[in-house]
Amino acid sequence: MNFDKLLASEEKVIDTATLKIEKNILCFKDYFLQISNISQVSIAPVKKHSYPIFAFVLVIIGILLARSHYEGGVTVGILLIVCGGFFIYTVYKKNSDLGEVLSIELNSGSIFWFIVKDRPFLNEIIDVLQSCANNKLANYIIDIQNSTITVGDKNVVEVDNTINLQGTD
Repeated sequence: MNFDKLLASEEKVIDTATLKIEKNILCFKDYFLQISNISQVSIAPVKKHSYPIFAFVLVIIGILLARSHYEGGVTVGILLIVCGGFFIYTVYKKNSDLGEVLSIELNSGSIFWFIVKDRPFLNEIIDVLQSCANNKLANYIIDIQNSTITVGDKNVVEVDNTINLQGTD
């Protein structure tokens, strides 16, 4: 990740596998945010790619050539229509697979977008961040890649099921 470019922009798109929350700090890669500086958290759609104008121009020229009476015009016209249609379809396919992002806006006006593909998991992350904003002593590890949230420091609690409860009145 190019952090110089990240710092220069007001809108920062971050693709990270995990987020770590320790008390009042949200950490990711080599960066951290203070949770008390977050002014707004929301789910936002990913900005869609624009369709290339040249693809539409190819289709229009292809239609005109296909309707012309010039020798070879139909063949060239169909090729142009197919090429233009391919570019349009490629952008359409990319746009349909984008999903949504976790949008975190800071008091400074900077916006961080975290790429998360799973909408229900995005809701869980918002719940965790809301809990952390209310109670600053929480520790979480948010595994975006596997859509899991671990509370605490991966502490393991062992339960002893061999306790004899007989004789308690």
